[in-house]
Amino acid sequence: MQITPTNSIVFIGIISIITYCFVKRLSPEKGWFTYFYSGLLLVFINFIFLFFSNFFLTTVQNTFKSLVAGENYTARVINITIDETTYNSKGDSYIPTIRFTTIEGKTLERKLEISTSEIQEGDKLSINYHKITDTVIIKEKFFTSKLLRSFLFFLVFIFFVIGQLLFAFNRDMTWYFNGVKVVVFYFLIPLIMIAFDALLVNGLFQGGNISALSILIIMFFIFVLSVSILGYFKLILSRGTPKIKQVGPNKWVGDWEDKEKDKLGA
Repeated sequence: MQITPTNSIVFIGIISIITYCFVKRLSPEKGWFTYFYSGLLLVFINFIFLFFSNFFLTTVQNTFKSLVAGENYTARVINITIDETTYNSKGDSYIPTIRFTTIEGKTLERKLEISTSEIQEGDKLSINYHKITDTVIIKEKFFTSKLLRSFLFFLVFIFFVIGQLLFAFNRDMTWYFNGVKVVVFYFLIPLIMIAFDALLVNGLFQGGNISALSILIIMFFIFVLSVSILGYFKLILSRGTPKIKQVGPNKWVGDWEDKEKDKLGA
């Protein structure tokens, strides 16, 4: 979606209506200060949602086109550059540049949209290239980090957008909060835990020359996290989703829905 004057006016108009309804339900007596900051918050949420929606849908479209209509090639890694956006916070992370020759005889060079230390200069990679969208996909890495990140942000912000609309237009939000709980506790939290565990396992086997002490430490955390994942799933399946209940003024405690008690009560 392109940013044009017409699209901008429509976007601001829709956000203005949502902001008015949102603040009115929040408290009819709120002043311009509340309207202003509520509007800024809603502009931010909806703009980020539109950005990642477009980013995610474009990535899916280009990936699908490449896999369906693209051509398979063998490319050689000719250069590795440091990814400065992750170098300082996550250690050594590199972006490979590949070179390959198309069936038309053209030699192309492309930077891959991944950041990894597993690929070395001189390596040969099996790729799929779609010349119309100029998309390169490593066949061994179909679900690229770009696609995964865009999907997760799209998923998170679509819940914000749905929630703001339900609240602004005075709809019952019971099903919404129940849905958020299911997604967070049955999908997002397990996904994060499993992904982190997978990163530790990958670091253990792809870490290069690391000391025996480092190997033992990594194995310890892999074991602890794996046991935690199994324990979490056991609690979720046996006791339901976690919940927070109020036990006093400004005092809240965490608890679990007890499925066994619910069955006995029924």
